[in-house]
Amino acid sequence: MIAESASETKVIKASLESGPIVDVLARAIEVFGTREKALRWLGTPVRSLGDKTPVSLLNTLEGLARVQDTLGQIEHGVW
Repeated sequence: MIAESASETKVIKASLESGPIVDVLARAIEVFGTREKALRWLGTPVRSLGDKTPVSLLNTLEGLARVQDTLGQIEHGVW
């Protein structure tokens, strides 16, 4: 199990109040199948995102788009 840092947990909780970020979480749940798996992925560094955690990119529109694109790639097996 990958431990989330306290700051990442706070970002996830605070981010859930924003529309586009809720969309990202919903999409991640759709792709990964469960909320737990989606939240774990959001807090894990991803190579295609420059080894940054998806949650760390959710504070900009560009970051949101990159995370959404990555979820699409995972869903379609281009991972």
